[in-house]
Amino acid sequence: MKEINNKLITILFVMLLPLGVMAADIKVGFVNSLKILDEAPQTKEAMDAWQSEFSPKKDKLITEQAKLKKLEEKLVRDGALMSSSERKVLERDIMNQQRDLRRNEEEYNEDLNIRRNEVLQEVQYKVMNVIHTMAKEENYDLIFSESGVVYFNESMDISDKVLSRLKK
Repeated sequence: MKEINNKLITILFVMLLPLGVMAADIKVGFVNSLKILDEAPQTKEAMDAWQSEFSPKKDKLITEQAKLKKLEEKLVRDGALMSSSERKVLERDIMNQQRDLRRNEEEYNEDLNIRRNEVLQEVQYKVMNVIHTMAKEENYDLIFSESGVVYFNESMDISDKVLSRLKK
């Protein structure tokens, strides 16, 4: 709902802007940030680096899962033939490894999400720098994205005027 409201406000603003400015030429642009993040070479490079960074940790989890599965299969296959104490030792070992595996998986997922967010934030920062640089070089007054205004020319800022009226 918020996204729809932002889009409506943006569309209305762009449509009504010429009425308020009258004779001034305004250069407006739109940036599809999802497309940029999907197609930017920096995103692919960052994601490849991120995946290779976590590949050994993922492989370790897969090895732990396989080891646990073998123990569980051994319990099912040989459990009836084991002595009570052997069975309890194996069951305890399985429970300990399950607990360790869950903890390691949670840690892996948490680290993975943190790193992915850091990587995406770095790419978003680069994208914003490119947008601002391009806007200044190509004399854009406003640039919008799906989420609202991503750049505006400072000459359009009326904050000081609003503050002066509020002070009256």
